[in-house]
Amino acid sequence: MALENVTFINSLNPANPTGVDKVSEGDDHIRNIKKALVASFPNVDGPVTLTADEFSQLKDLVLNPPEATSAIVASCKYNGANLMYKEGVTSVSNGWNGDEGLSPGVYRVYFDSDISEFDQHYAPIITSFPAIVNGVAAYPCVIALQEFQADSVTFTVHQIGGPEDGGASQNPVGFSLLIVDMVQK
Repeated sequence: MALENVTFINSLNPANPTGVDKVSEGDDHIRNIKKALVASFPNVDGPVTLTADEFSQLKDLVLNPPEATSAIVASCKYNGANLMYKEGVTSVSNGWNGDEGLSPGVYRVYFDSDISEFDQHYAPIITSFPAIVNGVAAYPCVIALQEFQADSVTFTVHQIGGPEDGGASQNPVGFSLLIVDMVQK
């Protein structure tokens, strides 16, 4: 009898049983088939309902996974004078330095590439960090978004409380910025 030594499905010989094998040895071939199936699919404990096309696509997905994407398009941390961290951001201009004719309290963050197909599903999330003046934190601040373009975002930092309540902050502030794609595919 031509009975193979079976571990997994690839151990099965499609030419077995041969035409000269005894019918009484057929049960040995059936046990080999069962052994190979159970060893090859040990975690299958229910029906597998993939179509042949879906099953074939699994190999492509495993060997060539789709590009991983993040919903965060750009982010940075700015300490009031320098970029401490940046991803997808090239620079920060601010009115305290007289950059681009911006007023004090106004900041513009430039992206390293245009945000393609910019529309309303991008959300800028900006958190301000009030400056420390004479060892004391300045008044709390709130951000007012002025302009969001494909290459930059512009905002004003307004202080809350104090003599300039509601006006542009009286000192440079730090901030963190996230640009989030709310409709990530």
